[in-house]
Amino acid sequence: IDAALGNMPHGLSMFDASERLLVSNSRYREMYNLTDEQVRPGTPLSRILRDYKNGSEGTDFSIEGFSQGARERTPDIVTLADGRIISIVRTPMPGGGWVATHEDITEKRRGEALLAENVAELKRTNERFDIAISNMSQGLCLFDADRRLAISNSRYQKMYSLPDELVVRGTPLSRILKFYEDRGDIGDGDSDNQVRLISTDQSQHYEPADGRKIFIQRKPLPDGGWVATHEDVTDRKLGEQLLVEKAAELERINVRFDAALNNMSHGLCMFDAEQKVVVSNARYGEIYRLSRDQTKPGTPLRQILEYRREMGTNFGVAPETYLELNVKTANEVHELADGRVVAISRHPMPNGGWLTTHEDITDRARNEKRIAFLAQHDLLTGLANRALFSEKLEDAARRLARHGTTFTVLMLDLDKFKNVNDTLGHPAGDQLLVEVAQRLRASLRDTDVLARLGGDEFAIIQENEKNQSEGAIALALRIIGIIEQPFDLGGHRVGVGTSIGIAFAPEHGADIEELLKKADIALYAAKSGGRNDFRVFQPELTEAADTQKSMEGELRAALSRGEFELHYQPVIDVKTRRVCGAEAFVRWRHPSRGLLDADQFLPLAESTGLMLPLGDWILQRACMDAAAWPPHVRIAVNISAVQVSKGNLFDVVLCALVDSGLSPERLELEISDTSILEKDQAAHLVTIRQLKNIGTSIVLDSFGAGYSSSSYLTGFPFDKIKIDKSVTQGSASRRDCAAVVASVLALARGLDIATAAKGVESSAQFEAIRIAGVDLVQGYLFGRPVPHSELEFNVVIPPVRDVA
Repeated sequence: IDAALGNMPHGLSMFDASERLLVSNSRYREMYNLTDEQVRPGTPLSRILRDYKNGSEGTDFSIEGFSQGARERTPDIVTLADGRIISIVRTPMPGGGWVATHEDITEKRRGEALLAENVAELKRTNERFDIAISNMSQGLCLFDADRRLAISNSRYQKMYSLPDELVVRGTPLSRILKFYEDRGDIGDGDSDNQVRLISTDQSQHYEPADGRKIFIQRKPLPDGGWVATHEDVTDRKLGEQLLVEKAAELERINVRFDAALNNMSHGLCMFDAEQKVVVSNARYGEIYRLSRDQTKPGTPLRQILEYRREMGTNFGVAPETYLELNVKTANEVHELADGRVVAISRHPMPNGGWLTTHEDITDRARNEKRIAFLAQHDLLTGLANRALFSEKLEDAARRLARHGTTFTVLMLDLDKFKNVNDTLGHPAGDQLLVEVAQRLRASLRDTDVLARLGGDEFAIIQENEKNQSEGAIALALRIIGIIEQPFDLGGHRVGVGTSIGIAFAPEHGADIEELLKKADIALYAAKSGGRNDFRVFQPELTEAADTQKSMEGELRAALSRGEFELHYQPVIDVKTRRVCGAEAFVRWRHPSRGLLDADQFLPLAESTGLMLPLGDWILQRACMDAAAWPPHVRIAVNISAVQVSKGNLFDVVLCALVDSGLSPERLELEISDTSILEKDQAAHLVTIRQLKNIGTSIVLDSFGAGYSSSSYLTGFPFDKIKIDKSVTQGSASRRDCAAVVASVLALARGLDIATAAKGVESSAQFEAIRIAGVDLVQGYLFGRPVPHSELEFNVVIPPVRDVA
């Protein structure tokens, strides 16, 4: 309800029968500038009205009238002291009282008034147009692109003695020409010539059969039609023919000049020596929002500047200054008061005047700014990019050299960011980066520099700290605290962390590249030490970082050299105490460090993108080994989130089964809930159903930890639930863990799903799990993971003993 009220576009208030406030929303408080204290539930309406009255000096608001209107529960329109118009609609409630909605209709009323003015102005314009064409001395007609009459005046009809039915809107030109032909004004075939002439803008002398001479001028229209004027020049003397021809030629020249002038992409205006307009084109008026009358010849430049001030298109300089420098400056760029940018070029004239061209370069200027911004900023977050960060570092280094001003470099890397991309998709990852950038901005001072260097890597320059070390550590702790707060990504609550590496200048050097390298080494140490922490560079970290990076290269080579191997831990049937399956665990037979457990290299494989090929190899190798086992023994293989989100898991599994000859019924794929957390759960469900259709079993791994939710059990067709190690090991000594086990078993029985518990290490744990009713167990109590050659199946597990 709070969320609904808080997001209402209208103010809302509810009063009981005694006119005391029951509830109101934030929009109601904002509308009347009231505080939370002034609108506490139980506050009388009269007090609220007095508080508003006291807070709005000069208001004509009537407290008594409003109170009476509230009791009568009638709609009301109220004008506030600041001119806003509020519509209040009250709805009575059973038992007395009312609910009122308050809507600010100020803009609506203004819009209605403006619309009425526009309609009236349009009507006046149409009336003027009708009067103008009706009083023309020339005949006028306008045809559309389909050669149908659109407009004509009475002079046109009288000139050609046209009947009324031929001068109505929509009459085809062919009918009018046919009328001429039938009357004998034009001969057979001449109508075709008339049709050809209409598509041109040339003048025409037309002589009807009665001997009159009519001068016709046509102008093509942009939509394909044309407008024509018809002038009867019969009474002109023959001796004036030469003058007419010269005038026509001059008219044609003027038309061409006007066309050329008014079709320029630049505005043009010429001034004489007295700073008065000689000529200007339409584009000049458009740029500065001036009418033709305001830029007509003879208009002083000073007057044009005054017109522009009224239209909001003046320059950011005083008129007197502009008038004085106007002729002296050849080229300049001005930003107009409305935000547009205009480039002006001036060319002096021999008589003391000058010619100016004006180009609106707003889009170009914005694009140039945008390009300059993008060249130095990250497109996704808007932060400084690596190039700008390097410039800022160089500036800090120069201040250090000149003034001894110390500075600190902090390198940040998000923890678990890859999991977000793998489980929720890249759009969610982008959203996370944007929100991280916003939190980082909020934690820094204006003098600090924040940049995104790429991926999930950020960097900060901190300067002017009294105690350099204390300031950097305080900032690092503050950042860790704000980043570890959960993020809401499209309805998914996600938690990440951040690892931070710190290097001081000049303590760790003043060379930019060296400082970045040392901060990066400290960052690597923070990530290797458990993540979500910070490290200050120490010389000994260099060797550790080199070792870690060397291991990354060795890990890539290990796949091609075949240094990985699988160990198998037996799975025990609780009732028979016999081995009924085994789970595959990957190990790395390192050339110099010996046998490494998965937790020593899998995180590195995930961060370097090697988890996908390694996971595919594990699946293929496990199926090959299991094909030689007794037919009742099943093989369990863990599937990573990367394999699930890749989209080809079904093909990989099918190939592994075909190549090994293993029956699909003997393969169990263990999938954690994080692997199916991304938005495209429908695609994952299709894959799981495909795998089940061929007989493969699907197991929900590590239930009871992380994101575990019973909704996955009802939404996905799992065959087995595997209880997490942390829950299993607490089942014998902790009531909460025992309760989780009992809940899982009850849920599994209801869904007809098998249960397994991993991590059993003591007899007490096994006994608690057995009594609870778990079907399968595994753990050190029954055997550690061993190589394939050492795995035994035809044994019965004796009474169990605690692991030493």
